[in-house]
Amino acid sequence: MKSEKIKFFLFVFLVILFISSKNKKEDVFENYTWISEIRDDHPRLFFNSESFPKIKEKALNEEQKIFKKLKSRVDKLIGQEIEFENPLIRDGTHSNDHLLGTKAAEAAFVYLVIEDEKYLELSKELLIKVIEYYNLRFENELNVTWATASRISALAAYDMIYNDLAEKERTEIGHSLFYAIYDMVPSDKRDLFFRESTGSPVTGFYGTRCLPWYAGIVFYKEGIDDLLAEELLKRGYDDYNLVLEHRSNIAGDAGGAASASLNYAMGRYPWAEFNFFHTFNSATGLDISKQWTYVPYFLHYILWNWLPGNKQYGYGDTDHITNDLPLGSMHIHLSQMIHFFGETHPELIALAKWMMPKVEKRDQEIIPFARFLLTYTYDEIQSEGPPENISLARHFDNMGQIFMRSGSGGDDTYALFTAGGILANHRHYDNNNFVIFKKGFLALDSGTRPQPGLH
Repeated sequence: MKSEKIKFFLFVFLVILFISSKNKKEDVFENYTWISEIRDDHPRLFFNSESFPKIKEKALNEEQKIFKKLKSRVDKLIGQEIEFENPLIRDGTHSNDHLLGTKAAEAAFVYLVIEDEKYLELSKELLIKVIEYYNLRFENELNVTWATASRISALAAYDMIYNDLAEKERTEIGHSLFYAIYDMVPSDKRDLFFRESTGSPVTGFYGTRCLPWYAGIVFYKEGIDDLLAEELLKRGYDDYNLVLEHRSNIAGDAGGAASASLNYAMGRYPWAEFNFFHTFNSATGLDISKQWTYVPYFLHYILWNWLPGNKQYGYGDTDHITNDLPLGSMHIHLSQMIHFFGETHPELIALAKWMMPKVEKRDQEIIPFARFLLTYTYDEIQSEGPPENISLARHFDNMGQIFMRSGSGGDDTYALFTAGGILANHRHYDNNNFVIFKKGFLALDSGTRPQPGLH
């Protein structure tokens, strides 16, 4: 009898433990529970000690051509004096000085892959120099540059070489970098500098408002300012959730984008999602991309915007000079979708693979090691284009766009009518606008972007 009671209580205990564990997993993205999962070691921004072997293998094999070009860029810096080109230029976007952060990340990545200490020393030197640049710009009330990719790369460089820095170097460089980045975070305590982009959750989110997330991950519990680092981490997480909620709402059931202009929607905008997914996963071991399944439906929106001859309708904030479809970043975006959503959305990933041969693969991206992170390729998923019986019209209601076509060939007629929708970003005054295309534009949205606009 006593034995039966023990078995019963043991069974109850296991059930409670299972339910507790299940609830913990379900709630891990709520109330900052995920913070307890952040790993103690480095690197942890973009990749970690467990994921790096596959990343290294990809760099040395499948993507060795791109890695060799990256290494070649780094090799040219060995032994060179690092000097600023134009440190007090009014708008740092028109200078390459901010790219020292990107170069520091490239050198750090090469060091991790081939383990030659000259690359460690170069990364360290570049990192110290770019921090000097950040401080110089801040002291003179000047922006660093419009977008933050090179600053995210600087944080990644420190994260990558963290283990191989002497304790004094780790503290001094880390302290300087942490507070230099913190100075850039939007605050009510100071006015914005000229052409200083903060970004908001309804835009591309590549301005300084995105920096707290990356700084928070790198410096969490590293003893520089633990309270502030955790505050930045939480602020960054909250902001990224606002970004993703907004974009999910815009996409709706049909798909869509956070910008009406494809130059943005197919350019820098998708980096916000993918960078967040990579860094959350590498820091915590949790896959947050599965919480945001709207992302791959963007492929439907691209498909309906794609006119013969790689043209676009020229909707919203577009130059309207050539109306060429901005395909430059699409190979990396398609590759990221495959990496994150191959398991959950195989039918959309088949479409992504159909699109990939139609776009050019670039040798360099704004996050210089991004290509090597994409270790999930789902080779078993075969390329598959849109069905032959695809509908002749599609309403992207949240975008306020109705696409119509007589077919999908070069001799077919294509039209876009704009009405309603909930999106305003880069859309301009396009309600009741229509565009007709058949072997060229028969009716088009004229004018071009430079303010106040040429019409």
